[in-house]
Amino acid sequence: MIAFEHWFYGIILLAACLFVHAFGLITLSRIFFHEKIHNLRKRSLLFATITFSFAAFFAACLHTLQACLWALFYLKLQAFSNFFSAITYSLGAFTTFGSSGLIIKPEFILLSQTQAMNGVMAFGLTTAFLFSLVLRINPEFDK
Repeated sequence: MIAFEHWFYGIILLAACLFVHAFGLITLSRIFFHEKIHNLRKRSLLFATITFSFAAFFAACLHTLQACLWALFYLKLQAFSNFFSAITYSLGAFTTFGSSGLIIKPEFILLSQTQAMNGVMAFGLTTAFLFSLVLRINPEFDK
């Protein structure tokens, strides 16, 4: 498979990951923004903190799931020989941290940049979601 084909399948994986991420956040928002939950959060700081912590943890799980999907894709393409190397590189690319010390083969560089784009978009969606949750928990932040 040539680099362009890798990139094409990477774009499909990017779209799938963003769909899963958006679906997860929307599902979470329907739960957390439900009127009964909202009323409990307004009355209890502890409940609001637990709710927000769970939302942040769930978002982190979504990010981890996406990084794992990318790692499995790298393994399928034989960009790495084992899952540990693939997930280490994948987490670095997804977070745009990128200093794992692992070097990917040149034919996969465009693919890894696509994964970084996936991470930036996912973190942006998560930030917007968590910010909207903070505003729901404490509307005074919006003033």
